[in-house]
Amino acid sequence: MSNPQFNVINSNSLETLSKICAQLMERYPLTDPLLNEEIVVMSMGMRSFLTQEIAKQNQIAAQCNFQQIWQLIWSIHNKVNGSDDKLNRFDRSYIAWNIAGMRDIWSNPAIKGFEKMQEYVKDDNDGSRCYELAAKIADTFDQYQMYRPDWIAAFNTFTYDDFLTFDADNEASCKINDWINENARSKNSEGRSRAIRDVLVSNLWQVRLWCMLRSNFLLQSEDGKPLEGIERENALLDRAEVMLRLRMALLSDRKIEGLPQRVFIFGVSSLPLQVISFLEALSYRCPVFLFLLNPCAEYWGDIDSSWKFNFKEYKKRILAVTDKQYPLGENQRNAGIGKNFGENSYNSTGDLIEGNPLLLSFGKQARDNLALLLSQEPVPLFINAFIENDESSLLGAIQRQLLSLSVPEEPVVIQDSDTSLSVHACHTKRREIEVLRDAILQKFKEAKEKGEKLRPRDIVVMVPAINEYAPYISAVFGEVSPEANDYLPFGISDRTVSQSSLIAGAVLTLINISSERITNVLLTDLLSVPAIGAKFNIDADDVSLIVRWFTDNAVFWGLDDLDTQKESQIKLEGTFEEGLKRMVSGEMLGPDYDCYPEIEGDDARLLGNLAYFIRELKKLRDIFTPELSVDPSEWGSLLNEYIINKFFVLDDEVLSELNPLFETVDSVSKIINSLQHKPKITLQVFLVMLSRALDMQREFNPYLRDRVNFCSLVPMRAVPFKHVFILGLNDMDFPRDERTPGFNLMSVKGLFRRGDRSRGLDDRFLFLEALLSARKSIYFSYIGQSPIDRKELNPSVVLTELIDYVCDNFTLEGLDSDKKIRAAAVKERIWCLEHMNSYHEDNFITHDEAGKLPKIPSFDESSLVIPSADKRERVFLGDKKEYVARSEFSDKVLLSDLLSFLSNSSRYFLYDVLDIALDDGKSEDLSEVESFSLNRIERGSLIETLVYSDEEKGKEFLESLKIKGQLPSGIFGQKEETLLLESTRKIKEALNTYGCALNKEKTYINVSNEKFTVNINGKTYTFTLEGIIDTDEYCIYPFNDFNNNCVKPLLKFALKAALAALSGKGHSEYLLIDKNGQKLIFKGYTYAEAFDITSKLLLFFAAGRIHPYPLIISALKQNDLAAVIANGKFTEIAFTKEDAYVFGSFEHLIKNEVNNKLLFLFYDFYKDNIESRVG
Repeated sequence: MSNPQFNVINSNSLETLSKICAQLMERYPLTDPLLNEEIVVMSMGMRSFLTQEIAKQNQIAAQCNFQQIWQLIWSIHNKVNGSDDKLNRFDRSYIAWNIAGMRDIWSNPAIKGFEKMQEYVKDDNDGSRCYELAAKIADTFDQYQMYRPDWIAAFNTFTYDDFLTFDADNEASCKINDWINENARSKNSEGRSRAIRDVLVSNLWQVRLWCMLRSNFLLQSEDGKPLEGIERENALLDRAEVMLRLRMALLSDRKIEGLPQRVFIFGVSSLPLQVISFLEALSYRCPVFLFLLNPCAEYWGDIDSSWKFNFKEYKKRILAVTDKQYPLGENQRNAGIGKNFGENSYNSTGDLIEGNPLLLSFGKQARDNLALLLSQEPVPLFINAFIENDESSLLGAIQRQLLSLSVPEEPVVIQDSDTSLSVHACHTKRREIEVLRDAILQKFKEAKEKGEKLRPRDIVVMVPAINEYAPYISAVFGEVSPEANDYLPFGISDRTVSQSSLIAGAVLTLINISSERITNVLLTDLLSVPAIGAKFNIDADDVSLIVRWFTDNAVFWGLDDLDTQKESQIKLEGTFEEGLKRMVSGEMLGPDYDCYPEIEGDDARLLGNLAYFIRELKKLRDIFTPELSVDPSEWGSLLNEYIINKFFVLDDEVLSELNPLFETVDSVSKIINSLQHKPKITLQVFLVMLSRALDMQREFNPYLRDRVNFCSLVPMRAVPFKHVFILGLNDMDFPRDERTPGFNLMSVKGLFRRGDRSRGLDDRFLFLEALLSARKSIYFSYIGQSPIDRKELNPSVVLTELIDYVCDNFTLEGLDSDKKIRAAAVKERIWCLEHMNSYHEDNFITHDEAGKLPKIPSFDESSLVIPSADKRERVFLGDKKEYVARSEFSDKVLLSDLLSFLSNSSRYFLYDVLDIALDDGKSEDLSEVESFSLNRIERGSLIETLVYSDEEKGKEFLESLKIKGQLPSGIFGQKEETLLLESTRKIKEALNTYGCALNKEKTYINVSNEKFTVNINGKTYTFTLEGIIDTDEYCIYPFNDFNNNCVKPLLKFALKAALAALSGKGHSEYLLIDKNGQKLIFKGYTYAEAFDITSKLLLFFAAGRIHPYPLIISALKQNDLAAVIANGKFTEIAFTKEDAYVFGSFEHLIKNEVNNKLLFLFYDFYKDNIESRVG
């Protein structure tokens, strides 16, 4: 330890690297026991892993200060350069607000050079486009500081006179032209140089803007005092200058106090060149250990094109360095990295021509990082600690091939039971999670059978976008009871705060309350947030009741007319204000007024709380208007006063979720207060600012606890797990798309440099790291087939490349040597198309097929259906002989039950006998959109009311419906009113034509107490009917059109006519009228006929309680049912959903001898006794 230096510990095993790190801490402790070990990690997951590994190795992990690389650099900068200023004036957030603050300057048409920016924000009234542009430019400048420090250094030397000179003659000799020409040089062609020069010239506005930024700082401390001396000088240091000064100071003879005694960098797969140079300089002051996860023990980076001219000298230098020994006690380092150089591995241009295709495709990021490390002078000390995987599996073989930078000369045989690498194509995200759960449970089952220890924490599931999968994960894994045998504890990390926090999401909604449509769903969603509901004394049960109120009162959207007038030119009755009026009036005045009478008792308290909540929303809407624009310091006060304190109960949990918002507002306020030109922040900019901040903050659930870990695929988190599962590897979704702005010069071909990072390269190396971190198995999943049309969908290109690699280099036992045949067989061995539904019977098959991927049996018992292995036809309810009713036969039959049976015999049987109610298809969710028309039932009910009202009363009735919001608004309401009045007129005309007087006061009589005896299967039953009927000689059916269907009206009316005759109140003829005024004349029954008809209907009714009765309405419409059946025109017989549930299909029904007989019994009865009486 007496000669500190820059050490790179190379290994393909993170466990090995962590052990070496722990041994260094234990065997070479810091001289001051009160000092912390400085450890650089780039993710919380890596921090958790390393802490646990150190504790496992040393029995304790204490006094370890974990931080990210730039935090380390900034802390050392403060010590070296004597800076106490906590503001980093050149971070991306500061730069963004700096640019936005100077909008009045650069957007002024009189200021030349910013025409592109001026055009972009020309119509930007609320400042949102300006802020988005500023943020994009700030991201670009941040990358320049990290990867193009020489550009930033050059920008800092440009003066106003340099720009004047260049503007006058862009070919003149000046600093700006020198920079352009230096970067435009191309080794390929003069044309390429000219093209690059043109790009740089057209983007010179960026250089002008950077120079402007430096002049907008208000150089003062947090307490408002001007910065002076070294503090003032340090405040103007950008990241490139900080790094340059740090390197110079560290390499000088100057004594520097407070530097760390030792630095460990762990799990960092890519470093910018200037950071590597900083670490090399820091190593002159203290030992620096870079623990590098390297998939390959060979050298696999083309170092630089210049090395090829003196390859032997370069090789000699690396060998000399790597031959040194380093005191690691019992750990024996491997052969030096330089010994693996081979001149034959490279062509004349220095490009690698041999090696593993996966490394060449996925490893560019690490390859460049390795090359940058080796380009240092002197070269860091490389210490190798590679571990060869002894697993005989497919995964183990791939890892060994990566380690040796080779491909097998002969294809490697995949063992029959090998499931170490598998690919699963699914149809939906939900199905991916369902199959995943089965796969994880299978791993536990296999481990138990082998006597191996497997814990939930040994499993990681990674997806490209955790926010998209989180709901499905919670649904599939969370629906299993913790007491169940197949319960899997799980945790979800990396969700953005805006997605995971109900509180944060509610705050954003409230901020934007004046700019979005305030619907019934939005309002109930807000009240469903516990902290908001508690503030207004409204709980979950109360919200359910409020939903019913909104539905009954036709409350759709808009706090009041002020809201709806923005989108509608007419007064709408579906606003919250109008709905509250109806509810309050109903509670106070009762049911005799045009209001809602269903609120009484304690519900009045809830109505008051709801009214209070809506009143507070109105106040908020009037304050947080789209035109609101205030100083940054005022936004914090507005947020607290009108949203946080007014709408939330502030307990510790709520305050914790609000902290990111407070921190963001406080940070922005500090930034803007330190600028000379301060931007005003509009409501829209404030909302975008908070949304961006929350999207950048990730929820971190404690990682590596005893549960299955779900997380995002993020760089530098190659923590080893026994089993690794990666989902969502869809084409176009991974590698993830990086939308680099067109003005980012780093993306210009010809300006790209080794070590530049991109999202695509990061994701490729992430995929490679996942392959390395899996110890026992790795599982891939993607959406491989459309659930709509079964169209094949492609996987990610990286997964395709891996599959191709396996197909090229592996084989199966006894397989033909033909490459195409072998590749197809190998793919079938590692790839599987899962069934679209969890209940498919093949999901529960446990035996494997030779040459195919071993099955993952489903553990979901709730999805198990008995397979039709014996090929028997499905048995429907109507196929059985007899059922036991849930209530015994009563000698009294309600008229309503008999009418229900005649309307839909299958539905009556399901509900009354079996207590089964089929879903009616109606959603219980609130509708946010008002109805523009009435349905058949609603329209028929209104016609029935209007028929018995005179014209004036009818119009008053319709007007009251409009007030209640029960009629559509505007022209849609006028159209419905016209239809209703037209139907009413036609019905009244039909009555007048026939000479029937409209009885506004109906006369009702009890049905006869006659006893009816029926015999079923040798048993005799005696019934009496209970109910009332009217004595009118006409019957109006406003729900029906006789041209389409008159069967149901005739069935019901025949029963009424028969009961009237039995009571002595019958008529010789009856008039039936439909909604269009169409008339049917029905001949009345004699007493004897009526008794016979009623007895037979009760017989059918009683039979229908013992066995489903095939009273099929559409069959009764047929003139010749036997001919329809004989001709096989079964589609002409429509089934209700209840008919289909009970009988299957009409074709299936008639194949059953009993049902066929019963069908024709009622058919003949109907034709002879009911239809025949229509004149």
